[in-house]
Amino acid sequence: MKTDVADLKGDCLEFKLPQRIRAFLSQKLSLRGTRIMQSALGLQSGNELSEAVEQAADSGVITDAEETRVLETDLILRARRKRDRSTVWVAVEASHTVDGYDVDRARESAQILRHMFDADSVAVAMGYGVRAGDRSRAEEAGVELFVIERRRQSPASSP
Repeated sequence: MKTDVADLKGDCLEFKLPQRIRAFLSQKLSLRGTRIMQSALGLQSGNELSEAVEQAADSGVITDAEETRVLETDLILRARRKRDRSTVWVAVEASHTVDGYDVDRARESAQILRHMFDADSVAVAMGYGVRAGDRSRAEEAGVELFVIERRRQSPASSP
């Protein structure tokens, strides 16, 4: 039951993130023109990212396993850096409580995007909390780690 509830909370976060993530990451990572390329709210076949991933796999630029990793990434954004306007890809893994698995997946997805597009990439893991020891693991792996504050309802709006 505890695992099921944690999974449900993580899934809920993945669906909430696209609504708030662009402004948040744009500020934290000094980005402009941030565009969501893939999210839990929709990666339709035939979009720009899915076509590029498919073509990269078909041409051998990435493996089938790497294609799957990118397509399973919780959220992928494309933006420009403020300082030099260069393109940057952002691979985000979101969980209720971030652990080493999330850190590793974000890092791997960012590396694949960097290779595919020959552009800079940033790995991000985010959630409402972080498991002990995984903050330093993220730092060592070069993964940006963000703990999100929960939005609380005001007493007047509570049922």
